[in-house]
Amino acid sequence: MTNRDIEILLHFITKTEMYTMRDETQNIIAFIHGYEIGRNGKCDFSNQISEILENEFKLKKRALGWNGQIIEFGKKNNLNWETAFKKIGLKILSKYFQGKSKKKFQKIIKTKIQSKIEQIEIVTFKNQRGKINRFGEKWINKWIGIVALEEKWFQEIWTNKELEIISKLNSEIAMIENKKQDEIVANKELLNLMNEFKKRSL
Repeated sequence: MTNRDIEILLHFITKTEMYTMRDETQNIIAFIHGYEIGRNGKCDFSNQISEILENEFKLKKRALGWNGQIIEFGKKNNLNWETAFKKIGLKILSKYFQGKSKKKFQKIIKTKIQSKIEQIEIVTFKNQRGKINRFGEKWINKWIGIVALEEKWFQEIWTNKELEIISKLNSEIAMIENKKQDEIVANKELLNLMNEFKKRSL
């Protein structure tokens, strides 16, 4: 894969709905297959998904191909397909975070994480009735898919304090996600952490 492939796929993982309208399994599969066909075999992203799931996670490629492997990975880790895809996809792409392009790739992730944190609060837009809660199940799934606290490349993006706040946010989000509530609204702790992060990032 070229650096351009990595950049496009990073944007796809972090902003899927800009490419496919809906962040859904079949749309994601169609985009990846279409992209690889358009690259005439020069981008083997789906093949790399199969390889990492087989070699590192012992999930063999069967009749359903890489799609089926992601289903199995998701079941083992209590993740839906879309979230599992993002986690594995990011793990693959991060192996290419090297040389002069490393900071550019890291910045794509950093910008998305900052944006996600700012979406925790309930907001009111001009010329719109009522308030909008942008924090919910879909938000949580996307967060889980792109936050890689255990990875060195991810840790390097942030100051120690920012990383500490993100870690606390992640723990709080995991507790909310485990409750499986019908309506998910940001609690006081999340709002406090969001505001603290904003102050640190100014």
